[in-house]
Amino acid sequence: MRWARSIPPVRAAIPVHLAAIFPKMVEVAGSVADGVALGVLLSPEYVRDVIRPRALAAAERAGRDGAKLEFPMGALVAVDSDRSRARDAVRRTIASFFHPLPHPYYEFLLREQGYGKVVDLALRRVPEGRTDEVIAAMGDDLVDRLAFTGTAQDCAERLRAYRGIIDEAVLLNVGENQSAVFAVKRLL
Repeated sequence: MRWARSIPPVRAAIPVHLAAIFPKMVEVAGSVADGVALGVLLSPEYVRDVIRPRALAAAERAGRDGAKLEFPMGALVAVDSDRSRARDAVRRTIASFFHPLPHPYYEFLLREQGYGKVVDLALRRVPEGRTDEVIAAMGDDLVDRLAFTGTAQDCAERLRAYRGIIDEAVLLNVGENQSAVFAVKRLL
């Protein structure tokens, strides 16, 4: 078969990012991949103080330049002028992560960042259909630390807290305003 490109490549190589959060997987990603793809529910402190150092140390042990590692991250976003409604949208989303099957990723991250009591409650109550109890147990501190909520300006400010810590944020809108996430990106 004879084949020729119809358009020039955008770049010479496509980076390979490995999704990782558990310690050993972060080390694997740091030692072999171009980046560590991070999911949602990560505070800037946790990425800066736990994930990045682990990945960078693994890259160094593997003889790789850790400065070249990329750290894209997902983020739950609820843009709303009513900050309580925005926070509640995130709370409902987090509770939904525990049913029909709990996912070890969310359990691990919430425990690691100090929210073990919420996890324990979610593991018991959400499968029983008692999600409201779990939502009520999630304080504003949890939501404000692990998600972007409020006005577009609030969310943009929250995203700025990750500057120099992550390379890209994939904003996952969980609020009612489907077009508002674009306003956050414009504010940056």
